[in-house]
Amino acid sequence: MKKFLVIFMTFILLFCCSACSDNNETTAMNDNNLNLSYKKIPLINHSVEYDLQNDYIATYFYQNGNVPLIDINNFVASLNGFIDVEKINYVIDKSNNYLIQRWFSDNYTYQLKIYWDSNTIFVNDINYFNITKNIKGTNYSAHNKWIDCTASNKKSVTFNVGNYYFDILYYNQKVLVPLPVLNVLFCSMNQTNLLYNGEEYHFYYGIPSKELSLSMRESKLNNSKCPDDVRQASINGLIFTMNYFYGLNEYKDIDFDFKNYISAQQLSDLWSNDYLVYNSAYMEIIQQGLDELHTNLSYPSVYNNLEDVFDIYNNENIGKNWNDFYTSFNELEMNYSNTFKEKIPVRFDGKTAFIKFDNFETAPDNVLYDENGNLKHDAWENDTFYFMLNAMDIIKKQNNIENIVVDLTTNGGGNLGAMYSAVGFLTNDNINLPSYNTLTKEFRLDYYAIDSDDDGDYKDKDAYTQYNWYILTSRNTFSAANYFASVAKNMGIATVIGEKTGGGMCSVMPCILLDGTTFRISSNNSLRYHYYDDESNQNIYYEIESGIAPDYEIDRENFYDLSYLDKFITNINK
Repeated sequence: MKKFLVIFMTFILLFCCSACSDNNETTAMNDNNLNLSYKKIPLINHSVEYDLQNDYIATYFYQNGNVPLIDINNFVASLNGFIDVEKINYVIDKSNNYLIQRWFSDNYTYQLKIYWDSNTIFVNDINYFNITKNIKGTNYSAHNKWIDCTASNKKSVTFNVGNYYFDILYYNQKVLVPLPVLNVLFCSMNQTNLLYNGEEYHFYYGIPSKELSLSMRESKLNNSKCPDDVRQASINGLIFTMNYFYGLNEYKDIDFDFKNYISAQQLSDLWSNDYLVYNSAYMEIIQQGLDELHTNLSYPSVYNNLEDVFDIYNNENIGKNWNDFYTSFNELEMNYSNTFKEKIPVRFDGKTAFIKFDNFETAPDNVLYDENGNLKHDAWENDTFYFMLNAMDIIKKQNNIENIVVDLTTNGGGNLGAMYSAVGFLTNDNINLPSYNTLTKEFRLDYYAIDSDDDGDYKDKDAYTQYNWYILTSRNTFSAANYFASVAKNMGIATVIGEKTGGGMCSVMPCILLDGTTFRISSNNSLRYHYYDDESNQNIYYEIESGIAPDYEIDRENFYDLSYLDKFITNINK
């Protein structure tokens, strides 16, 4: 009956509280006439970040079908340990054909409605889906504490999943939603995913290792033709994900329907049952077409040969932006190694100290601390905060140092929490973090306090403001490093020298299609540069995907000439 289908935004929860419903069935629409099959499909947890409490997910299929349909309440309950199930209550209103879920926090009600008659899902706040347990083993917010924010009015979102040929069913008093929709909303948005290999569900965090991917993808489906219904769900899952959650649609002048970005030939190839053909289409669309470093393919489908890989670094498979980035990176790496032979945390020349690190890292607790809870002596080698703390201990012993250069020329980004904490070494003020959500159209300016001396006190003045701070940037200063330069320049706490940065303004969102193809995208959470424009009387949240221009340009042949940089900085300070 009805239905066109959805793959959109429903994070439907459940569990605590008993369901309520209207007993008047006269206007109710249901799908009880359908002949669906039922299976208990094993659920295998590969994440160390979450302890799942269940080992299977109850799943329905159309007769001879291959697309999993799952009761949204059961889906949430099955992921107990990842989702904070106990906080959620729900009501099914059968007479009006919808399910409503709610949870409460700080006198605010987060609410989701799913309508099975119109295949739409409404959420009053995108943060509805952030009802997850705390990550185990790694404290990504260590040394930084959220203080406050200013934000524009949040907008509700309605996902018309029927436009993507996904059908929401009301079947035997259960609200069944296709797996691709549930996965995007509940899992992908929270850095996790469910891979269905035709035999089992595999739950994992982030981007899986090659070994884990091989283990999860191994099944009876390997080296086989992909069924038509899986092709349809995979294609429309891709389009749905890109329409709602790809943060660079406007930046790249892609209109609302990502399908229009796909050529007729590529769309035809995506429909092929042959994995060689649809893999090629994925490569053309994602790697060659979008050509940006936060969006790329990871592993091919479960229908591929198990050992198949995406050769995303082959010059034939990448666009100009990818090629330019890695050509530049290799040049800088060679220049650095030829100059210094080895990497050490701090170098000195004249009145200037030079700090260099190539990513922003937050190490797991077992890497940072011994069995007695004491900080390990080599913690600084694996964690950016302790790297900075160690570097400052070294610098403080040099009485003549006036300037510090943070060399981010080959820093490709990393964890934002680590980046926040690193910025705190430059200022005693709360750091200002501007962002824009391309889905809800919400502008935010968040304020964080940083504990830069690791004493647990967020109010003491423990930053190293006695030094003049500089940030050395290049084409390869990307992602979190790009944001570090942006925030520091925006706050006026450092001078940026070198080249224009390489951009990368969106948080990364790991995704998976029903055929098992794994990839990542620039998400709808975009990081920005904020200023107030007197002429227009408006707050401006400027995109930084195009990079941050330096305050002073320096040719890259001088990047690692410390004597040159010391003299250059001395002239700036005059």
